[in-house]
Amino acid sequence: SSMQEVREMQVAFRKMKKNLEDFRAYVPTALLSSNSEIEGIEPPSGEVALVFTDIVKSTELWGRSPAGMNAAMELHNDIMRSALSKHRGYEVKTIGDAFMVAFE
Repeated sequence: SSMQEVREMQVAFRKMKKNLEDFRAYVPTALLSSNSEIEGIEPPSGEVALVFTDIVKSTELWGRSPAGMNAAMELHNDIMRSALSKHRGYEVKTIGDAFMVAFE
C-alpha cells in the first residue's frame, strides 16, 4: 500500500539522517591538513614519489555502519601514520579516508 511505502521511506530517511550526522561528527578530525605539519616534519625535496590512498566503497561502508566505520578510520589513520613514520613518508594531506603522501 502507499501508506506502507511512505512509512518505509520515512524510516530510510531517518537512517540516512543519522548516518550523515555520524559522518559529520567524524569529518572535522579527518580533514586535518597534514599530520606531518602538526608534528613539524619537513616535506621531502628533490625527486619525490607521491602516493594516493583511498578506501574502496567507503561511502557504502559509512552508510552501513557509521560507528564501525569511525572506529575503522581511526585504526586506518593510525596504521598509515605509523607506516609513514617507519618509512620516512610525509603526509601531505588527508581528506576523509584518502591520504596523499610523499617520499624522497
